[in-house]
Amino acid sequence: MEIVIDKFANGRKVILVGHSLGGMIIRDYAIKNPSKTAGILFIDPSHENYNNPTQAQEDQIYNAFFAGFGRNFGATREARELIENSQYMLALPPLPNIPIVVLTSMKTDALHTPTDRQLWYDAHHSLKSGVADFTHITTIKAGHYIFIDEPDLVINNFDLLFSKLP
Repeated sequence: MEIVIDKFANGRKVILVGHSLGGMIIRDYAIKNPSKTAGILFIDPSHENYNNPTQAQEDQIYNAFFAGFGRNFGATREARELIENSQYMLALPPLPNIPIVVLTSMKTDALHTPTDRQLWYDAHHSLKSGVADFTHITTIKAGHYIFIDEPDLVINNFDLLFSKLP
């Protein structure tokens, strides 16, 4: 990620946008490169305080992706590293003090009870630690794929984040 950003940013700070596991990836980048990061938009990001699977759960997720998409599908390969990713993220310090917007799906369904949603919200809200300009937006209209279900919510909050930058 750093190589791509360095190649195209031309020395400018970047706004990072990440969904699901991408939230962990951009978080790692921002923590390691605070001088290169202007702001962050998290879209229903994975978080180690919520996404902390057992080996059996990781196997179930891996097998579902493998059956549906095959061994070389990105999510299949990523599923095999979920436990390690959570352990890695637990060891990271808080985010840099830059503008951050988090979009969280609070939509309940057969897989996501109100209790699950509250734990999800709390995990996302913990990203606020040490951040002065933190905006946390929830939606019950969209599931995990907020950018598909509510693209205007994503665009409007990207615009909000952009408006906060010098």
